[in-house]
Amino acid sequence: MQQKIFLLYGIISLFLVTTTTYAQTVDSVTSVEIYSFLLENSTEHIPIIDGRDSAMFFSGHISHAIYIDAYSDEAYDFMKSFLAHKTLIIYCTTKNRSLQLIDILKSLKYTGNILFMTDGIRGWKEQRLPLELFEYTINTE
Repeated sequence: MQQKIFLLYGIISLFLVTTTTYAQTVDSVTSVEIYSFLLENSTEHIPIIDGRDSAMFFSGHISHAIYIDAYSDEAYDFMKSFLAHKTLIIYCTTKNRSLQLIDILKSLKYTGNILFMTDGIRGWKEQRLPLELFEYTINTE
């Protein structure tokens, strides 16, 4: 009986170690909170990931955001390059693509902190926060 209890304790301990080793935290925050965070912190080493498609991204995005279409075939591979970062900021239009990227990070066993902007770029725009626009010129000559 004592061996069974010890074995059960060992299995439970192993399960807890393996499940907490790859724990990530996901903090749900608003666009206003992200904007304040960006003003108060150096974001040089904190990637801001925009999970929308290219047309949405180039129509306006948060300054220094990195474009990764959450529904693209390459999203999984692109997200691998962020595993060493302690904190990531993730947003999309509302939530769907952000949640897709968060699921990818979970499958990659990301162990850092994710700041998930729950109201997305829609909330950012509603708050009239600054956007970076893609500018291009068409040569008609």
